[in-house]
Amino acid sequence: MDLVLGGLDSELYCKIMMEDMLSSLEEYDMSKDDIIFQHDNNPKHTSRLTQKWFVDNKVQLLNWTAYSPDLNPIENLWNYLKVRLYAYETALLSMKELFERVADIWYNEITKEYCEQFVCSMPQRLQLVLKEKGGEINY
Repeated sequence: MDLVLGGLDSELYCKIMMEDMLSSLEEYDMSKDDIIFQHDNNPKHTSRLTQKWFVDNKVQLLNWTAYSPDLNPIENLWNYLKVRLYAYETALLSMKELFERVADIWYNEITKEYCEQFVCSMPQRLQLVLKEKGGEINY
């Protein structure tokens, strides 16, 4: 986990992908062939530099529709983190303390299996979107 102070641009995003995403795959005994990577349409994700990094590193990307946070599995994790952070009884005194709390929750509470349940819910999410004729779903 990296603490990014200031802005995150395409160059730093690619550096994080190289250092952290690829090492995470190794940690879970996975290869790039085992995954389809998903990120949203934020400009740093769609830049030429980022797209080139994914092509050069042979990481398959999932084409992602714009403005669809209710479909994005990471939103469930962000919500879990927010709920857990608000549950602390003591106020944060620094960014360092916030980072430490986030890292503690991320590494000690959010398991691979917990994440997989959101990824595996994608077929149901897509069925709901079809049922709502492309409208928002509450997932």
